[in-house]
Amino acid sequence: MPRGQPLSDDEKIEVLVLHREDHSANYISKELGRSRGCVQAFLSDPTAYGTAKSTGRPSNVSNAMHRRLIRAARTGKYTAAELVERHSLPVGRRRVCQLLNKSGKLKYKKRLAAPMMTRAHEKARVKWAAEARHWGPKFGDIVWSDEKKWNLDGPDGFNYYWADLTRRREHFSKRQNGGGGVMVWGGFSRRGKTELAFREGKQNSEAYIGTLSNYMLPYAHWKHLNEYRFQQDNASIHTAGSVSEWFKEPEVAVDVIPWPAKSPDLNPIENLWGIMSRKVYDNGRRKFSTKAELIACVRQVWDEIDISLLEKLVDGMPKRCELVLASKGRKINH
Repeated sequence: MPRGQPLSDDEKIEVLVLHREDHSANYISKELGRSRGCVQAFLSDPTAYGTAKSTGRPSNVSNAMHRRLIRAARTGKYTAAELVERHSLPVGRRRVCQLLNKSGKLKYKKRLAAPMMTRAHEKARVKWAAEARHWGPKFGDIVWSDEKKWNLDGPDGFNYYWADLTRRREHFSKRQNGGGGVMVWGGFSRRGKTELAFREGKQNSEAYIGTLSNYMLPYAHWKHLNEYRFQQDNASIHTAGSVSEWFKEPEVAVDVIPWPAKSPDLNPIENLWGIMSRKVYDNGRRKFSTKAELIACVRQVWDEIDISLLEKLVDGMPKRCELVLASKGRKINH
């Protein structure tokens, strides 16, 4: 695409999705192959980006309707598209965004995630990063793992709303098992990826051991023989005594790397989930009617992941560590 050409509608959607996942403008510009300035110009005012100056044509929205829009938007319950439908407006979503932004009373914001990390968490992250940044090629011998909830109606992370600037900023609660959908376990290393485990019912330490036995161990032995380490977060079923003892059994002998609490941003598989989410949900435009449809789509997108992406994510770990150190343990965008 020629330099200087405005972002297309599809690119704008992708920029917003990546930005909502807390990626930096640098990261987004590299993903899209566009300049950082172009991305920043759009993010600074998405509704005004690329719009021409007004020709003075009378507005299709009356002053009374404008006031009703503002009142409805201030509740934080409706998107611009929903406001168009709710009030049968003769204008589109973009025009509604422009009107709400011009009011000076509203701004489209993301609900803040809670709880925040404590200073103790930040110190633990700094300690981990200071040691791990020297691992170099050893990062390639780690099997990275995580669980993810896939919802029928889209990811939990799309928590944007029209924020009333005269009120306190809203928060949202991150859920592990809320909403209808499926829970998935997956793992990968620089050499490939495991099969996905679609897990049913309540998960406990016994079920987790079964998942690792059937999915992680076969992959690790196939791709790494016995020369590998395993990463997992500190969920209670992961750190249960029975799981720790299982790791030590002679026929298992899994070397689990220490992991700082509240650190999903240090795990490269989180980036993989984000990339998959955009494809599974078509950048927020797709929902699923049944679990079978959702499972089939998630499995297909996982199978299509190229080894080059896995290599790129793992090779970025030293940089991730440096960012943690530079931020003194605070959350990073990488």
